[in-house]
Amino acid sequence: MNHSHNEEPDWLVAGGWQRTDDAHPVDGGVPAYRAVFKTLRIILSGRVELLWPNLLVRFDHGTVEIGGMDLPGAVPARVPNRWVLPERGELVETSSGTRRYEPTINMAFQFAARQDELEHVSYVEFLLKTDAIDPRGQLVEGRQRLASLKVILELAFGSRLLGLPVTEEVGRLFDDWHFNRQLSTDELGAESQLPAVGLEATTLQTWARTVIDKSMLRSEPARNRFRLACEWYWTAIHAEEPVMQFLQLWFAVEVAAMPNTTNIRPVRERLAEICGNQPGDWDVFVGQLYGKRSRLAHGSEARQVTHSEVSGVRVLVEVLLEAEFGSASPARIAELQRLAGLP
Repeated sequence: MNHSHNEEPDWLVAGGWQRTDDAHPVDGGVPAYRAVFKTLRIILSGRVELLWPNLLVRFDHGTVEIGGMDLPGAVPARVPNRWVLPERGELVETSSGTRRYEPTINMAFQFAARQDELEHVSYVEFLLKTDAIDPRGQLVEGRQRLASLKVILELAFGSRLLGLPVTEEVGRLFDDWHFNRQLSTDELGAESQLPAVGLEATTLQTWARTVIDKSMLRSEPARNRFRLACEWYWTAIHAEEPVMQFLQLWFAVEVAAMPNTTNIRPVRERLAEICGNQPGDWDVFVGQLYGKRSRLAHGSEARQVTHSEVSGVRVLVEVLLEAEFGSASPARIAELQRLAGLP
């Protein structure tokens, strides 16, 4: 069976606009981010607006208008912002005594817009003009730029002020602070687009006995360390923002190969042992990843991480974790060496 995280369906999205009118057309205004929180039994006695050139924070009691897009019939995927149309099927006994999978193909792509109101509530609304113009970039920028303000409010007034997240949206803002909501679904794919792959029960049972049973025989400290590394890896591959993916993946590296030290030499030595080369061959690759980690963790670099940097540290972690199970696959070793620029 080919274990590849690149086997994915074709991801589709649908979009549109809400709250537009003649004075607030689709192509007007500037890119913006909107977030609204309902208070938890903190009752605001009247409207208060804090205004800056690029930001309006509104504290009020009244009606919150919300909207969005739904994906009927879909279930959430492991990765954030992705949904899948599930396929069902039967295992049918054949005349030769084997079983054949007969699927019910599900390609029922549906997209449904919704618009609603939450009435008679106390709330805090953030309206921020963004530099980013694409929806995903606007979300990331909004979260980053409002992080400090939300924490200041939390420390001053407690967790009940921003008690319940009601909505988080992107769109366009106008001079009168009217917000046009840009509708965009998460990505939707169909399980039926993937090739069917059989996995024999005997193969799975043999693998479990040789790999998992061996892992259970290690000492408790070793098992705890490995569990923690796997937790960081699992959290990272499901993180939405690349910078969080990178940092959490690097935490997995530190747990797996840097016990009780901040020196990256053990990482280079472990890679040389796994891949069959010299520790010095990994100096540049590991050093660059560690340098990126340090600049991000200490705030000396903007929160920008490239796809190749995330890919590099992810494959590095996968090789380390596979080796903990027994041996790293030749395909992953080859991919890691390619990313590191090694022959």
